[in-house]
Amino acid sequence: MLWGAPLPVKPGQGAEQLLAARGREPCAPCGFADTTRSWRLLQDATAVLRQLDLVIVQHPFLTETAKYAHVVLPVAAFGEERVTFTNTERRIQLVGKAVDTPPGLAPAWRQIVRMANRLGAGWDYVSAADVMREIGRAVPFYGAATYDNLARDYGRQWPCGTDKPLGTRFL
Repeated sequence: MLWGAPLPVKPGQGAEQLLAARGREPCAPCGFADTTRSWRLLQDATAVLRQLDLVIVQHPFLTETAKYAHVVLPVAAFGEERVTFTNTERRIQLVGKAVDTPPGLAPAWRQIVRMANRLGAGWDYVSAADVMREIGRAVPFYGAATYDNLARDYGRQWPCGTDKPLGTRFL
């Protein structure tokens, strides 16, 4: 038990299940070419967002979803903070800060920590690297994907566990 509590047996819900749980029929995943489904999903999501007691959006821009939010947390845009991401070839990359963040803007991870602590979580992360280390403890495929390891090369491909710290080129 990583956080002192057992993980739920039942997986969480995706967007379609959340829409259905609010009295809507779930929509099939929509593709770019299928504007009818895209429009239906957008209409269902809009109706659901209007019904929710609390919607919090974290984004650098005022998106359509953010227009329905009770709280909008503006975050740094890509290149304004040091972050990690995983691309479609399973490569976990560490991307450096290219430009300064606008004054008064907190990094995304710090906003989440502050919100969680206001809700009683008691998180004590002091950097994004701390968050990445915890991801590695929770997800074995990311076990060796520390900031130090990712900074050595052009990222690492998961699985990148303690048994394969340089990553796995082929699955």
